[in-house]
Amino acid sequence: MAEKSPETWLQSELSELLVNIHDALDAWSRLPFDCSWTRNPPASHYLMMLKGMEEQLLRMWVRMQRNQWGILEVEVLAWNGTQKRKEDGVLRNFYDLLQTVASDVSTDKKIFKDLPRNWSGFLIRTLLKEQYLVSRCAEQKNDDFPEELQNLCRNYLKCMQVLSRVEPRELCSSFFTLLSPFTRESVFLADYPSLPQRKLVSSVINRFAENLLASKDWQTQSEDYLKLLRKQK
Repeated sequence: MAEKSPETWLQSELSELLVNIHDALDAWSRLPFDCSWTRNPPASHYLMMLKGMEEQLLRMWVRMQRNQWGILEVEVLAWNGTQKRKEDGVLRNFYDLLQTVASDVSTDKKIFKDLPRNWSGFLIRTLLKEQYLVSRCAEQKNDDFPEELQNLCRNYLKCMQVLSRVEPRELCSSFFTLLSPFTRESVFLADYPSLPQRKLVSSVINRFAENLLASKDWQTQSEDYLKLLRKQK
């Protein structure tokens, strides 16, 4: 099989990145109820990062389709220089997200301390602190949850799984790798804060988190999720 040309590789990688970004933006728009956490860091930084990448990739896509590679290189270099100075640039939003995730962990309840200190860990903490669903679960007098609440929960978990899959550090790394043939720069991104080396305490929350992250379909964990939320009241 013939190797891909650099132009074909760039278009293929760009298309894949756009699909992932659009998946995340679509999941964001389909969250089944108002989620206040989406308007605050680190989630707000994530959204700004997604939109900044999408805007630039779409501009690049247009130039590629028109075979305007010289113009594309000039525009990418100009964009790269500008975004480094912008308060809401892609790279700035990534590092603000990273810092906020670390800060969020440091102020968390003790029961959440052993959860991963990364984007997926933040989303799991958010799931377990979702006040709308906590309140809905507290209203239930019977052991069984109504079908409407179960469907709401499944839809929420489905959206959150997409957001977890489109991980900001991996996405940002892929994005700047795509730009590197034009910028001739390598961007080495900092990682999330690591957990101290110690034996993790087994708990219902930790087991739920492990099962959720290991699952190919988060919706299947909806019953366990609702039971955990009931305990948060």
